[in-house]
Amino acid sequence: MSKSLNKIPFSKIEKYVQGKMTPVQKNNFEKLALDNPFLQDAIDGYINNPNSIHYFKTHLKVKRNKFQALNYILITLAGLLLLIGGVLLWKSNSINNQTIAEVKQKSTPKNHKEFEILPIELDTLSLIEPLKQIKHHDIVTSQTKKQKFNQTQTKNKNEQKINLIDVDEPDEEEEINTFDKQEIKVYPFVYYYNIAVVDYTKYENRTQIMEKTTYVLSGTEASYENNKDKQASELIQKKVDIPYMKYIEEAIYYFSKGKYKNALKRFQVINEQYNNDLNALFYGGLSNYNLGRFDIALNDFTKIINLEQNPFYEDALWYRAKTYIQLNQKENAKTDLELLALISNYYQKQALQLLKEL
Repeated sequence: MSKSLNKIPFSKIEKYVQGKMTPVQKNNFEKLALDNPFLQDAIDGYINNPNSIHYFKTHLKVKRNKFQALNYILITLAGLLLLIGGVLLWKSNSINNQTIAEVKQKSTPKNHKEFEILPIELDTLSLIEPLKQIKHHDIVTSQTKKQKFNQTQTKNKNEQKINLIDVDEPDEEEEINTFDKQEIKVYPFVYYYNIAVVDYTKYENRTQIMEKTTYVLSGTEASYENNKDKQASELIQKKVDIPYMKYIEEAIYYFSKGKYKNALKRFQVINEQYNNDLNALFYGGLSNYNLGRFDIALNDFTKIINLEQNPFYEDALWYRAKTYIQLNQKENAKTDLELLALISNYYQKQALQLLKEL
């Protein structure tokens, strides 16, 4: 240690912190601080508790002479204790703040220290004009109205009175025509961000884990003489295994925020792993639509329609008709709308209205 702290005037610390030193003075002072950890602690203490030096100036001013040397040493030690105490208090607060930050980070769905790199074919896409987009609010409103409408229809059917009439009993030799009942799969739903999502885990063994790839910004802090230099850092690839339903929830989160590129990246991963996944096809089709990829959106909706018995069948017909309109294929759009007018109680009025406009 080249110099002890009691030989360094507090005015120099104040001058250094306030940026009043010349570059040469600053450089020499920093070198001195490197050799003297007590001086560095005093500097840190002043930065976080500037009133400490003010206290010495106004209340503990001591003349340096041989009769007051002992008092000066004692006051200096007291100052050191005060400054070091300030440093310890600052560090304690930093640790507490860090702990709080970690708790908040665990409660949020997105780790803000992670970065995602999108494929170039997605990153270069642009949204279509806002008035033509199919937004989160539109989907939530449509699904809510459709659910209420279907509940009302079911209730009305159950309340209808059944009139019993006499019918001739069939002859024993007469064949009675019977029709095989088509087995319709019931798709249970869960709701993420108020959007209906097929819960495949209720009837399929989807134990396969999705692999999520992100990038983490990391680096080592360094001290620099000017603010132009920044922390040296680099992106490190990070792969995390994540369950299917958690992965689809993350995709819907991005969809609900209008971040269709991020959502579409996840829908594509799901489609690669699970063929004809209804969630990825439907919401991926809507994402492609909003990003102007109408040909791909058309393909997504068509796959759903070809599957027939599924909860997104009528919705896919409706949005495929809209996609045909965007592609200026009005005759194909009319075909889908006419079918909807025949089979769909919910979309019937909307389909007839759009047919008139075409």
